Amino acid sequence: KSTLVKLMTGALDPTSGEVKRNAQCRVAIVNQHHADQIDLTLTPLQFLMDRFPGDGSYAHEQALRSHLATCGVLEKQQAVPSSALSGGQRSRVALAAVSYAAPHVL
Repeated sequence: KSTLVKLMTGALDPTSGEVKRNAQCRVAIVNQHHADQIDLTLTPLQFLMDRFPGDGSYAHEQALRSHLATCGVLEKQQAVPSSALSGGQRSRVALAAVSYAAPHVL
């Protein structure tokens, strides 16, 4: 599976044949090492706000909060440093971060 994803993203060249990529296709990757993908010193909300600053409005912040909640990061968990979250909760934060941009392939 990882070889296919690497071929799709261009991280790996095929040994034979050719790969045709759609330049408009958004591919997002969540790996098993979610701690490598998130800043553990930030709260989940701060992490998403850093990654997706938007227009800085209250509405944008609410959209990020809603997306975190949809991914299973509860309101209380959104306000504590990610270092205090369990591995499963950190995985949900990583999933929220990669899925917010609405990738075609996740």
